[in-house]
Amino acid sequence: MDTSSNAFSLDVRRFRVLSVLKKCGTINATASALNLTPSAISQQITSLSKEIGAPLLVPNGRGVRLTPQAEIILGHAQAIDRHIELTRSDLAAFEGGEIGQVVISAFQSSIPVLVAPSVSRLQIDHPRFRISVQESSSANGFIHLDACDVDLVIAVDSSYNPLGSNTSYCRYELLEDPFLIAVPRDSPMASKEIVSIKDLSDQAWIMAPAIAPCRELTLAACVSAGFNPDIRHNVDNWNSVLSLVSYGLGIAFVPRSVVASGVSPGVALIKSIEGYCPSRHWFAVTRSGSENNVGLKQIVTTLQDTAKHLA
Repeated sequence: MDTSSNAFSLDVRRFRVLSVLKKCGTINATASALNLTPSAISQQITSLSKEIGAPLLVPNGRGVRLTPQAEIILGHAQAIDRHIELTRSDLAAFEGGEIGQVVISAFQSSIPVLVAPSVSRLQIDHPRFRISVQESSSANGFIHLDACDVDLVIAVDSSYNPLGSNTSYCRYELLEDPFLIAVPRDSPMASKEIVSIKDLSDQAWIMAPAIAPCRELTLAACVSAGFNPDIRHNVDNWNSVLSLVSYGLGIAFVPRSVVASGVSPGVALIKSIEGYCPSRHWFAVTRSGSENNVGLKQIVTTLQDTAKHLA
C-alpha cells in the first residue's frame, strides 16, 4: 500500500499485538499472553503488514524480531495510546461537567450583575469549561437559541418571548427585579419617601423603544393608574436614561438591578410606590432535551445562586 495515499489507514487494535510480540519474542508466547491462538496472532500481524505495505517481522533464531518499519509503527503507537487515554479522560470530564463549551445570550443589564459574576465563578471552579457571552435582546436570544447559535438565553418576561407552555424550551426561574422611580435630584418629588403613580401623570417620561419589554411594563403601570404618559424621550440604554434624568429632562422607571451600585448625584430614587409597580421577571432558557447536560446544569445552578444573592 502507498502510505502517501489518502486511503492509508491503520487498525490501532493491532498495535497492541505488535507491542506484546516485541516483548515476548515468539508468536506462541504472544498468543499465550493475549489469550489468543498462534494463528490469530499471525493473522493480526499479517493484516497490519498489508495495511502499511511493509514487512513487520524477520526470523531471529527460534523467534522473531521486529523490522525497522515495525519499530516506527510502535513509536507512533505510544503517542496514539496516549491520545486515546486523553480522549477517554476528556469524555469523562465532559460527562462530569468539567469540560465543554457553552454560549450564553444575555440582555444588556443582566451581564454586569448576574452573568459576569456567575461566569467568573464557573471559570474558577471549572477552568476547562469554555463559556462565551453574547449580548442580545431577549427576543433575539430566542432566535439564536432556535438556530443553535447559543445554548442558553437569559431573558425577561415579555409578550415578544415564546409562551411559557412552549415545549421546545426548558425554563429556569432566576429573580424578580422591581422598578424604582428615578427623578431629578432637584425635583420636589426627590424628598418624598413614597409616591403614587397617579401623581406622576403630569411628568415627562423617558422610556425604552417600542419593542423593549421595559416599555411594556412602564406603560402598563401608567395605564393601570388611569393615564397615558407623556413620553418625551426614547432611549435603549440605562446609563443614557439616568443621564437624561440627572439633567432634569424627565423621570423614568429603572430596574433595581441597574442602580444597585448607585447613581449620579443628579438622580434621586423613589423606592416606595403606591399602586401597581412594574417588575422584570428574569429567567433562563435552554433547548428542550438538554436537561441532562451536566455542564448546562452547573451553569443554571450558578446563575440561580447568584440571582438569589442579587435579589
